[in-house]
Amino acid sequence: MHWGFYFVFAIKIARKNMKIKLKNIAKIIEADIDMNGISIIAGNNNIGKSTILKSIYAAVNTFRNSNKKILDEYKRSLYSIIWSFNQYFNDNEYLSRKLLIDFYELLSKNIVSLLEMENENRVSEIKRYFDEALTNYEMQDKNIYSDKFLIPLYDKIEEVFNRPKEVMMKFIGDRYIIGTFNKQINFASDISTASIEIHSVNGDNVIEIKDHKIESLTFNSVNEPDVIYLPTFNILDMINRNYNHRGMSYSPEGDILYYLRNISNPNSTFEEYTEIESNIETVKEILEDVVNGNLRMSNNGSIIYDDNDLDISVNLENVASGIKNFLLIKKLVENGFLKKNGILLIDEPETNLHPEWHLKFAEILVLMYKNMGVVSVVNSHSPYFIRALEVMMANYGIKDKGSFYLMKEKMKNRYVTENVTKTTESIYQTLYKPLENL
Repeated sequence: MHWGFYFVFAIKIARKNMKIKLKNIAKIIEADIDMNGISIIAGNNNIGKSTILKSIYAAVNTFRNSNKKILDEYKRSLYSIIWSFNQYFNDNEYLSRKLLIDFYELLSKNIVSLLEMENENRVSEIKRYFDEALTNYEMQDKNIYSDKFLIPLYDKIEEVFNRPKEVMMKFIGDRYIIGTFNKQINFASDISTASIEIHSVNGDNVIEIKDHKIESLTFNSVNEPDVIYLPTFNILDMINRNYNHRGMSYSPEGDILYYLRNISNPNSTFEEYTEIESNIETVKEILEDVVNGNLRMSNNGSIIYDDNDLDISVNLENVASGIKNFLLIKKLVENGFLKKNGILLIDEPETNLHPEWHLKFAEILVLMYKNMGVVSVVNSHSPYFIRALEVMMANYGIKDKGSFYLMKEKMKNRYVTENVTKTTESIYQTLYKPLENL
């Protein structure tokens, strides 16, 4: 494994010519989505619009910071194996735990060089790190830590280091699919393989899925962009109702919880700090027309809203549903996670919004693309909101950066996307049809 080479090319990809292609994902037979500005996926309920966003989220996050994720998984496996060996120590429980932790930290610190070694050299180096950890302790008989006694531990550690990085990448992808789709990504009656492809200027990443698990995976060595997914349900309410926050890792909820708790880079450079301040200014004026306050993590881990108008803290359950996504976007920008060249996925942002706020939300998305380079992919069944986006893009001079798709039924309960960017009137004809039938 040439990990040094892998690091050299771990760079942020450009936004140009990025496309997502889906095949046989849940109800989706095929979908091709350009992600070069603001993409709108229109159609009625329950026809696979959310499936497209979930697929983008799971696939892009699988490959995002893939080198770091793979190293982290090696470390997690090492920690589990080393810590389980504690049961074989009978002389001093405290000593055994501390010794094993020190041993793990030495392996973790040097994991990249260990992965690059030949097996024989690596075994010798692993033994050397254990001896180094052991020198920190005084005991009457260090011979109890003989090679014979430690062979089972060394063998299991070597198994981890011999595990191909492709296997670890597949494991990471499976966790995103489980966290996003809850093991329901293949269509119930379809025995064919599903696939999610990411095509960008730096190469292609492909995931093939069967029986709700990754069957094969190919990827290049570049990072994909940051991606944030806001589902139809209010994600803030879900987080608040699960105070222990278990089961949220590798999921949109887990990401949002992390983003709310942390600042992107507390030791940011001047350039990073300046970018965040500029981004805040981009959304500040328009957001203050809608909300006048901030989200905050309380001491018990729940999220509360500090209302500047009333000068009180309000439980999130008592905050109007329509402004929660506005508040969340504001906080994500302030904490530095919604930033230049990121991807924002939103399911039906018009939900619970007054028509006037449709315009505000559309304007925020347009300004974030124009001033921050944030690419958005939006699902909607509201002709008013879609029209608001179309008008705002024209008003701000980025009409050519809009891509419009209409969901079409190709066979019973199976759908495809049709690019109607040049004929958006077909969207309005479809979505206004129920009103005409009245």
